[in-house]
Formats: sequence, C-alpha cells, structure tokens
Amino acid sequence: MELEELKNVWTSLDERLNKQEVLKDFVIKEMIYSKSNKSVSKLLNWDLFGTIVLLLMIPVMIFIYQFQIQLPLKMPLVNLFFYTMLAICICGLIGGVFHLNYLMRMDFTKSVAHNSLYINKYKKLVQKEKILSVPVILVCCFFPIYQYATLHVSAWLWAFLICVLVSGIIFTYFSYKRIYDNNIGSILKSLEELKELEEE
Repeated sequence: MELEELKNVWTSLDERLNKQEVLKDFVIKEMIYSKSNKSVSKLLNWDLFGTIVLLLMIPVMIFIYQFQIQLPLKMPLVNLFFYTMLAICICGLIGGVFHLNYLMRMDFTKSVAHNSLYINKYKKLVQKEKILSVPVILVCCFFPIYQYATLHVSAWLWAFLICVLVSGIIFTYFSYKRIYDNNIGSILKSLEELKELEEE
C-alpha cells in the first residue's frame, strides 16, 4: 500500500512539474512575442512615416521646380538635380512598399521559419539601402554646395547649409543604427530564442 501511495505521489508530482514547465515555456514565449511585436511595430511606424514623407515630397518638389523655372535667375544644374531627386524619391517609395510588405507578413503565431524568412529579406533590403545611401548623400550635398559656390553667398548661409547637411547625415546614420539595426537584431535574437524553446 505504501508503495502504491508513493507511486501516486510521484505521478502527481511529475504531472505538476510538467504543467509548471509548460506554463514557464508559455510565459517565456509570451514575453518574446511581446518584445518582438514591439520591435516590428517600431519598424512599421518608422517605415510608414518615411513612405508618407517621400510621397508628400514628390508634389512639393514639382511645385518648387515649376516655381524656380519661372524665375529670372536660373540655377545651374537644377534640371539634373530635380530629376535625380525625383528618381531617388520614387526608388525610396518602392523600397518603402517592400519594407511594409515584409513587416506586415510577420506573424509570431506562425513558425520561426516563416518569420525568419521575412525578417532576413527585410534585413538584406536595409543593407542594400545603406550602401545606396552613400551616393544619395553625396548628391544631396554636392548640389547645394555647388549652387552656393556659384552664387557667392554670404558666410552665414554657408554656416547654415553646413549645419543642415551635418544634421541630415547624423540623422540618417542614427536612424539606421538605432531604428533598423537595433530592432532587426532584437527580432532575430527573439526568433533564435523561440527556436531553442521549440527544440527543447
């Protein structure tokens, strides 16, 4: 009888331990899901904001261009700069649509493989954009500097331009570093943790 009672106690204890283990895994998964969803939301909001800004820039640029060509003072290289910036905006819009598409396909109730596929596609796209951002920054710096040199503007306008360009470069760097790299890294780490939990 004592042996039978001991078996029952052991079975009961084993069931409770299994339930606690399942509950622990559930709580850990929920924490990982919450953390990952926050990172995806940050990226989604940032990309949505960027896409809207680019969308609004196109009509503004067209209006400024139409206004500028009516002025008696003709700016050198304005046509080249306008079409270059228009092409950059359109390419940025296309990239933004891909960004949003990849992020919206992510669903942490689905498999780790499913989410890994889309976050890695997203990561590769961001890496390509980092490389392409270098010539874009050079174009954005060259044209105003060339205009200022041609028009022989005053020193305080040069100071203002330098501040704007430096601020833009710093903003671009930190947006990629703090927004993209940090959140992509967080999502990849969470997916690795989920994979380890599934393998246990």
